[in-house]
Amino acid sequence: MSTPHKTVDDYWREALPVFKQKMEIARDREMEALLERMVALCAFVTQNLEEKWTRERETAAHLNPMMVLAFDLLRGSWEAQRSLSMAAASLCARTSFEIKVGFKFLTKSIHPKTYAERFFRYFDLERLKRHYSGFLPLEQHEVDRITQVCSEWINPKTNRPRSRSSWHGKETFKELCREVGEQHAYDQFYSTASAFTHVSYAIHRAYLVGRSMQPVAKTTAVSQQSLLAVGNYAIFLMDYVRFFGVDVPPDEFAVILAAVKAQQPRLISERG
Repeated sequence: MSTPHKTVDDYWREALPVFKQKMEIARDREMEALLERMVALCAFVTQNLEEKWTRERETAAHLNPMMVLAFDLLRGSWEAQRSLSMAAASLCARTSFEIKVGFKFLTKSIHPKTYAERFFRYFDLERLKRHYSGFLPLEQHEVDRITQVCSEWINPKTNRPRSRSSWHGKETFKELCREVGEQHAYDQFYSTASAFTHVSYAIHRAYLVGRSMQPVAKTTAVSQQSLLAVGNYAIFLMDYVRFFGVDVPPDEFAVILAAVKAQQPRLISERG
């Protein structure tokens, strides 16, 4: 059986210009611009961030990984939109939702410092789990130290980490969402992103054109995930700067949230 191209290089020289042209036509520049604005705002906040904390500095230091990950994910969302990667857009939206919910739970709790410290200490427990799995062995004195400082997550019968635990104390992420009033978002949006995480057949709808699946998802499907992500990033960042007293021009969040709201009718009407 003959093929039209003898080598991958021959094929790609012909296919790449066509692919780039199709991608250029399919781009959603409105959503790209909104994501870029969100990236700019996040970059503005994170520059010299430790110098900007005016409240709860110790708590802020414990939660710094959340901010770093949020900015990383945000840049990933921007690139996913430009390349129309539905999988990347959905996974970034999913994790950004987890960050928003986790931070909301922590800051709305009676003891934010306690939960921030638990978030910080839970890293040690994860190290201990990897030790017992044989993946990253620890020295015995370190095993003893972690077992002592993470005692609330240790099974007293086995003196090893419990099979189910979390820094926030909830058994499931769904329970955490319910705690902070995000049950609807969990049911309606989180499950979509989870389909990509767990490789569900449900993802085929994003790539379906007529009765045939295409290798690049529909632009609207990608933009819908990006819109969810921007909303998550904006709310998390807004809560973050308020809680830690970071100075940001007051109208910046209002502009982005208004843009998110303005995009919703367009994407809903184009859904299909």
